[in-house]
Amino acid sequence: MFLSFGASISGAASCPTGFAVADGCFLKGKYLGTLLALILMDPLGGQFPLAFAVVGNEDCESWEYFFEKVKSLGVPGVLESGFSLMGDQDKGMQAALKKSFAEVVRLKCTKHMERNIDRFGKKMKQMFRKAASAPPCSLDTVMEDIKDENEEFFAYLSKKDRKTWAKGAVCSRRYTHTTNNMSEGFNSVIGGARKKEVLGMLDTILGKLRQWHFDRKGSAVGAAGADTDVIGYIRDKVQLAMMEGGTFLVEPVMEDADSEVFEGLFLNF
Repeated sequence: MFLSFGASISGAASCPTGFAVADGCFLKGKYLGTLLALILMDPLGGQFPLAFAVVGNEDCESWEYFFEKVKSLGVPGVLESGFSLMGDQDKGMQAALKKSFAEVVRLKCTKHMERNIDRFGKKMKQMFRKAASAPPCSLDTVMEDIKDENEEFFAYLSKKDRKTWAKGAVCSRRYTHTTNNMSEGFNSVIGGARKKEVLGMLDTILGKLRQWHFDRKGSAVGAAGADTDVIGYIRDKVQLAMMEGGTFLVEPVMEDADSEVFEGLFLNF
């Protein structure tokens, strides 16, 4: 069973961030099953649930069914070239995504990756987190530090495609996200509904989405009527990014060539 609400479909075009999360969660009602969900990130960094499907199991066949249904919605910009999609454990998602949306950038949740890193110790987990969030200018340095500290872990990590887990390895639309927290947050909101039978659960989700769309519309109307060109939340984020960028040092690598950025020097201007 696939479900996407009209307000979500029409509103998805207003979420041009190019980033989304997909996840599956177990249902706890009489007939069990799995709920698949695709949640876009809106311009304010919030959740924008677009589509759901109730399937028997989370596997390649189920994800293929789900993605083909999402494609049939015909929402402009969603899961198109350059779009980034984050998931946790694969369970067939990767193969299904390649078949339905081959040009989408597939990202991995570092929190789920850490579960396989526990055997290397706490320090390696901390260094992995540092590598995952490192900018391009320092990623190689962090990886060399990992190699010097634990060659076995470095070899293990080198087998993983950096483009799927390291922010500094690819110019993709992942913003500050390294984990699948958006979907986990949605799952917690509907947590109690997962114990209901399917129609009861979907009715609960519909009710929450109605309230969510109503609240967002009210916020948008209020922001449009405010005496400001930029919503305060966005303005604060831009100012913070400018302050952090002011601590970077940009130097030419060689004459008539690209420049290199050195971070965290806390320069005084």
